[in-house]
Order: sequence, then C-alpha cells, then structure tokens
Amino acid sequence: MPKMTAIKSPSDSCRIDLFRVHRQSPGCIIMDRLYTIKQVCDIAGIGRSTVYRENLASRLPFVKVGRATRIRASDLKGWLDSLGA
Repeated sequence: MPKMTAIKSPSDSCRIDLFRVHRQSPGCIIMDRLYTIKQVCDIAGIGRSTVYRENLASRLPFVKVGRATRIRASDLKGWLDSLGA
C-alpha cells in the first residue's frame, strides 16, 4: 500500500500540503497533490453534492487519509478532461 506523507510548505510554516507518494517503477517516485472536497468545488465551480454524486457514479475517485477525504490531482484532471469531451 502506498505511503501517505504530509510535507510542510517552506513559504508558510503553518500550512501543510498533502501529497500521495507512490512508485511506478524501481527508483522512480511520483508525488500527486491531494485536494479537499472544498478545493475541488472551488476549482470546478460545482457544489459538494455534485462531487459526492460523481464519486458514487465511480467517475471521481476519493482517497481516504485517516478520516479525511481527498481527491488526487491526476484524478481531478482526468475527470475535468472527460467533461470537455
């Protein structure tokens, strides 16, 4: 199972950015930003219920970090791209 890590932003000691760390091949680590539901709503200009509806329809996967629900940047990008098609 991939490890989850929190990385502090050097510009703001109070702000924490969450990234999902996973390996695609030996020696290659990729970090994918994780967004909150509110951030996704702000980015996409949609409501919370729409985000949850898209998840229930298996179009926008969620990642659980403890009790928190997050959405991978790559999943969000893919979902937004599929809306334009």
